[in-house]
Amino acid sequence: MIKPSSDFRRDPCGRGSTVLPAPRPLRAAVAIAALTIATAAAAQEPRSRLEALGLDWLPARMAEIAIGASSDTLRVPGEPFPLHVWREGPDLVVALDENRDGKVDQIEDCYVVDLDHETDPGFDRVVDWQDLDQDGRADRQSLFWVGRGAPGRNLSEFVIEARDDGRSYRGFWALDRWQYSQHANQWACDFSGDQFFTAIRFDEQRGRYQPYAECPFAFYDPDGDGWTEEVIRFAGNNAMHPSSIRWSFDVDNDGGWPTAPPRLGEPQSDADALLPTLPYDYDLSVTAEGGEAFAPELLDTLVLRNGTPLAILSWGRAREFAAKADWKRALLVFDEVDANCDPTDEHRRERWEGVIGEEVNGFPKIGGPGSGRLGKRYELRPTHRLGDPIDFTGLVSLYVSGIDGRIHLFGARAGWIEIDYDDDLLVDARLDMQDQDGDGYFDTWYWDGDGDFVPEDTYQAFEPKATPIPMEWSAIAAAEEQLRAASGGLDQYERFRADLERWLVAGKFVPLQ
Repeated sequence: MIKPSSDFRRDPCGRGSTVLPAPRPLRAAVAIAALTIATAAAAQEPRSRLEALGLDWLPARMAEIAIGASSDTLRVPGEPFPLHVWREGPDLVVALDENRDGKVDQIEDCYVVDLDHETDPGFDRVVDWQDLDQDGRADRQSLFWVGRGAPGRNLSEFVIEARDDGRSYRGFWALDRWQYSQHANQWACDFSGDQFFTAIRFDEQRGRYQPYAECPFAFYDPDGDGWTEEVIRFAGNNAMHPSSIRWSFDVDNDGGWPTAPPRLGEPQSDADALLPTLPYDYDLSVTAEGGEAFAPELLDTLVLRNGTPLAILSWGRAREFAAKADWKRALLVFDEVDANCDPTDEHRRERWEGVIGEEVNGFPKIGGPGSGRLGKRYELRPTHRLGDPIDFTGLVSLYVSGIDGRIHLFGARAGWIEIDYDDDLLVDARLDMQDQDGDGYFDTWYWDGDGDFVPEDTYQAFEPKATPIPMEWSAIAAAEEQLRAASGGLDQYERFRADLERWLVAGKFVPLQ
């Protein structure tokens, strides 16, 4: 009997759950004299997907295999690789021991799965592992759909690559019946550290895979503490020309497994009431649309199974592109209340994708689920229109205002915070911001203390007292440290509550002293 190696079953965070299914015993009542997959494979569409992955030989090979009913895993020697075959409920799993180490693990092995083998025979899934630096740990997990049709409008699934820091094993995506479903699997995955993934699809005419939608979704750990402080999602249906980015930052660097009790009202465990809150705590995002094509020198070519090339924006240069691209419009979202959660999530889990804004007038919702409107600060830098005196389209950048002590989007013409100070999910107050003189900095604040969307007070200050900040995590984190020090050590949430109390007592917006 072949058992999975310890690394194969270890959860990315050492929590003891199973990342991938382990072999299960064959049911005694099912005595399979021969696997007639060759016949089923003849009806499989499209055959070219197996060919592209170098697996078109497998159906004919499987037709030769006889499985004894008393075995839980059958090891079949031969060429080009030994095979390990077992049943998992209705599914048939074939593991290719491509490194010939006699183990079922994540090190250079490949798994080919026939879902609902008896009622709908034919291979459906391929899960492939690659150890890119030959250190005995997997660096890439590739998920392929090879059955008839395909999920997600011809989406052939994902390629996930985790950067091995040599100190810790991050693991890869959790799967359900060898498939990833965001709803079912996302909270069992670990999206922290340095890694990226891309969604891919198979081009039937060209017989090759190409990035699609997430191209890529890149995570960064710039301070090397094991937790992601920065994440960029490149979106679009053209792998060489993104339609948008969403660039998120953990501004105060408080991500990671918590060591202190949560604030009142915050969750203490995950959906199963077993695990601590998740290690994501993004505070700020800038979503931008209307970018330019990737320059060829910014691309990497990933070599997948069977030497299949996949050209994609380089993980190492993705931030460089995002910072220098010519963006037409942008939206900043800042989580003032330290709750970057889907408002419909009763467990209040911090989102792993970054801060996703809701649709606002002048900017669409991109991705989801969003983190809501209450307690979130929105700032819109609109598209330049003919006749506008100043054009702020182009690079995205930030600044700290010495008037309100907040990090803002340079060039934003309008901003607002809808405030729910008693947690009844209704707007109790609202602060609006405008740039009336067109210099790129907010100069006017409108205070609406009763939430009727009619301001009771207006404050203006045309000297911006602004300090520019580049789109770099280290610079943003340094600005946050300065704001914290100036407030006497208050964190973001505490500063917002202190500001809100000052505004409510005064009945108007009160600038920093």
